[in-house]
Amino acid sequence: MGEGAWSCQQSPAILLAMPAQPASSLPNGVVQSEATARALIDAVVSNELSAFRQGPLSPAELAAQTQQPVYRALRCIRKWEKMGVLRVHSVHKRAGRPIRRYALSAPSFFIPAQVLPLEDVAGIVSRPLEQQLHAHVAHALREVVGLQGSEVFLEPRRYGAFLVSAPGQVWDGSGENLPVLANRWATLKLSYADACAMRDELDEVFARYADRAGPQTYWLHLRLVPETSKA
Repeated sequence: MGEGAWSCQQSPAILLAMPAQPASSLPNGVVQSEATARALIDAVVSNELSAFRQGPLSPAELAAQTQQPVYRALRCIRKWEKMGVLRVHSVHKRAGRPIRRYALSAPSFFIPAQVLPLEDVAGIVSRPLEQQLHAHVAHALREVVGLQGSEVFLEPRRYGAFLVSAPGQVWDGSGENLPVLANRWATLKLSYADACAMRDELDEVFARYADRAGPQTYWLHLRLVPETSKA
């Protein structure tokens, strides 16, 4: 993932990019309300709008795809229609109530930083994903046989809190039939060129495995950021 992009599970997109649809109910697809902006970012994380990426849906079709009652699907549609994110795409007349199908009002929605600061966007995306990641790590650690605890090292060559298989023996993560775990924290002293190279190499590794279709789902969170005196 390149610079300036936040991604989340099953939504590898910058903010919210979706297939093109006819004209937008929001002026040029520009979000001017903080409430709508926050709702859109939340929807990326929760995949609430992902069903509409493939095209228009009726409330019944949305309910079937998302496995929820029709009244909840209708409530969801009305919420997004009120905010201008969804619009009526077509109306099929029949005996009784007509069937309305709804579509995204724009292929993407631009959120100016004045409406929602970028650090807020990062927080909205990151917090629930980090909570889920933490839960997965906690579960995986409970599955590891042989971990005796943790140990704080204050040595010249080793500093920090480590998982240990016995006092003084740092667990290296290896072992037959154990969950595959990796957890790396570091404060690096890099030149600008080295930082760019490291970012590009991490992106290459991520891209190499991103499209694999193995039987087990793994979570990965990569971040590289320069330290600032204001942090």
